[in-house]
Amino acid sequence: MAGARILLADDELSIRDTYAELLMQAGHSVDTAGDGDEVLAKVRSVPYELLLTDLIFPPTDGITVLKRVKQIRPSMLVVLFSGHATVDNVLAAFRGGAYDFLEKPVPAERLEELAARALDIREMGDRRRRMAEDLENERLKV
Repeated sequence: MAGARILLADDELSIRDTYAELLMQAGHSVDTAGDGDEVLAKVRSVPYELLLTDLIFPPTDGITVLKRVKQIRPSMLVVLFSGHATVDNVLAAFRGGAYDFLEKPVPAERLEELAARALDIREMGDRRRRMAEDLENERLKV
């Protein structure tokens, strides 16, 4: 099975490059974005399974990006990360629909675990769609 389609967003190029390389070595397809506008444009055009995005993200913060992404693709897993998390930020992320919230630096194993979970969720959705199609086809035969 192909790896997860992941969008990795951070305004720091070194973090984007490091995390993207780890995920690509694990067999995933990774695109990157440097700001919130770029994230939204890419999310509109590509059905990613997972968005990993920084919380502090000039000019738009990660919570705003999260809420807009969830409007565009409600089923996408969104994980926020930050080196400066507060309880209020973490709560706002979960209220906005975040799947998880991680502290920087994010361990490689954790990135790989999130990508694997995104693949599992994609596979479950694919199976559910196939089952619904099979049921509909059976109904039409009767």
